[in-house]
Amino acid sequence: MSDNKDKLDDFWNIDSLVPKRRAPSAFDDKHTQATEIEIPVPENSSGKESRTEKIPEGSVIKRYIHPHSEESEKKKIPDIEYTPENSLIHTVRLYSWSAAYPYYEQFRKAAIYYYNKTVQKASHEPYFSYMPQYSQLNDKQLCFYLWFRNEVRAGRYPSVDYSYILLLIYETINLSDKVPAERSVALLSELWLNYRGEYPRLDVQLSEWIFDMCMIERVSPPSDILGEVGNSLPATAGLREFYADAVGDSDAFAALLIRHCSNYNYKKSKFAVGENLPIYKKHMRGVLAYIISRSNDPSHPFELAGLKLQDSRSQRDSYTGALCTPRVKKRIEIEFCSFSHSHELRFIVTDILKYAENRIRAHIGVKSRLSVNALPAEIKKLADEYFSAELPVQTIHPSIQDEIPEYEKLYEPISKGLSFESASQIESLSWETTGKLVEAFSEDEEITENTIIEEAVPTPPQNEDDFFASLGEIETAFIKAALSEDFAEQGRIASEAGSLADVIADKINTLSADIRGDILLEDVGMGYVVLDDYIEETKGALNYDG
Repeated sequence: MSDNKDKLDDFWNIDSLVPKRRAPSAFDDKHTQATEIEIPVPENSSGKESRTEKIPEGSVIKRYIHPHSEESEKKKIPDIEYTPENSLIHTVRLYSWSAAYPYYEQFRKAAIYYYNKTVQKASHEPYFSYMPQYSQLNDKQLCFYLWFRNEVRAGRYPSVDYSYILLLIYETINLSDKVPAERSVALLSELWLNYRGEYPRLDVQLSEWIFDMCMIERVSPPSDILGEVGNSLPATAGLREFYADAVGDSDAFAALLIRHCSNYNYKKSKFAVGENLPIYKKHMRGVLAYIISRSNDPSHPFELAGLKLQDSRSQRDSYTGALCTPRVKKRIEIEFCSFSHSHELRFIVTDILKYAENRIRAHIGVKSRLSVNALPAEIKKLADEYFSAELPVQTIHPSIQDEIPEYEKLYEPISKGLSFESASQIESLSWETTGKLVEAFSEDEEITENTIIEEAVPTPPQNEDDFFASLGEIETAFIKAALSEDFAEQGRIASEAGSLADVIADKINTLSADIRGDILLEDVGMGYVVLDDYIEETKGALNYDG
């Protein structure tokens, strides 16, 4: 029984299953001795003769080692240097690819061979490869690829596996020096536009490879095709300035600036919802496009505000990540006006959007405002021009009320019109009641009606002339600026007085309420205006003809 128990316990003994390690033999240096060995010298060689042999000229393989230092790169002369027209990209330099590699030469030869091959009809054959090549295709897959390529060339885009699309892209890139450049760029653009919904990775790849092909082949961006993609350009796109040219008009350029060159996202505003959302979408982009359209220099859209952006420089290897032979691969150096990496431009665009939201809030009746740091006066003037024409402020008088519900009309007093006889009767009844009350609560003092009347005579109310006569020079000038709705003049008056426009307006309204019983000025967001009911009266009192 104990033997069986020991065997069961030994089952869990892992050491018994592991081979025994051999103990390393100890090195004993006490018995080592120095030994001389002889190396035989070839019989046909002597100690004085050189043992080097001359290598035949034809057997030497010469290879160019790509320079890695910055100095050696600067010394290289570009193969081509040019300046695109009407573009944010100012200079392009193209360098031939220095490191030759024969890996994909067979692919290029096969691409040339199959370029004009077609088939009438082929059934779908699944195909997958991380790096698609013709040599990987069997007969059915090759036939289907040729049919698919023919459909794309005809403007039809059937549903296919991603690897077939990638193979067609590689073919187009490697034959870009053989096929007209405009046709190659158009083909890549159509593939991007028609398959990006099914394969989102195309946004990342073709946004870079189309740019490389346009720069190398000196082709203008296809604005009619890339306009749609440019508005939703992926964040991974290396040079968004290229797509600013591609989208073509100032409205699409404004959309790019809102997406990539602003610290404020108006879509997160709590007021950009419901029926107000279309107003935000239209006028946020509209005011920015209007300001851009007023610029004389498309490469510097905000030069009117004194903003002169410095050119940035970028270096890149073309067709990164694509199967590409060194025949078409280039190193590209670009000097461009960077709008997506300029802090000054980012601050201006942010302030424009905040200023635009303040005008939209004033239009929809929201009193709160966003703080605008330092918007240049020229740009602010253009923004006011846009909103004055497209979205004027809705002035709402405080006396104007919403429609009264039916049930509240039952509680309204019955009005019989103004009658001096009724007023006199009410006054006499009031004094009669007052006399009875005084007589009831006063036992010792005899109070006559004359005494009561003398004590109860109210102070005569002040008239309109008293209000305007009590105004100072600053308040009078401020009211005139409010009559002309000159908000900039209101700010200047307050600045010269060492005060704020809100403080001066509050002082005027307080004085008007005390003397006349109603305020005079109304805050419309950008400044103050005179209430509609008092405009003519105020103009006459101040002799204002503006």
